Amino acid sequence: MLSRYYLAYGINLSVAQMNSRCPDAIPIGTAMLNGYKLLFKGPATIDPVDGCSVPVVIWSISEEDEKKLDDFEGYPYTYEKRKEVVSVRRLDNREWMDVEAFFYRKPDRFPLWTPRHKYIRLLMDAYRFWNFPISILKQALFDSVDEEEAISFLKMNQLENMFQDS
Repeated sequence: MLSRYYLAYGINLSVAQMNSRCPDAIPIGTAMLNGYKLLFKGPATIDPVDGCSVPVVIWSISEEDEKKLDDFEGYPYTYEKRKEVVSVRRLDNREWMDVEAFFYRKPDRFPLWTPRHKYIRLLMDAYRFWNFPISILKQALFDSVDEEEAISFLKMNQLENMFQDS
């Protein structure tokens, strides 16, 4: 079983989600992916943007897990794969290490739009679990749709107060 590194920024931040679809996956640590911005094209995606960064979790996965993720993400039709080198703060010893990790992102041909409320709540739970700032999710929403639509989404789903960082 060959191991590879997978960089998660969306629903695959969730340990429960990853355990259900990738039984061999082990979280290695957290990192900041520099040069990218979190956005929503329904589900989360990241676009290259200078000066921005996105909190991520690096997973060690098997080749079988990668095939399962390819199917789940709709690769190569719905998502494309990219690789980046990131500095990871390891969970086991809190030391830093550089790894090359692959990730999925929605291609530019897909439009920005609001996520489903259940999806954003799962992301919020995962952000809290990893101690990532919840405000990043709110900013991603406002960067993905116009202000009126973002405010309406928050009110309609009773999320206005949930985006406050502790």
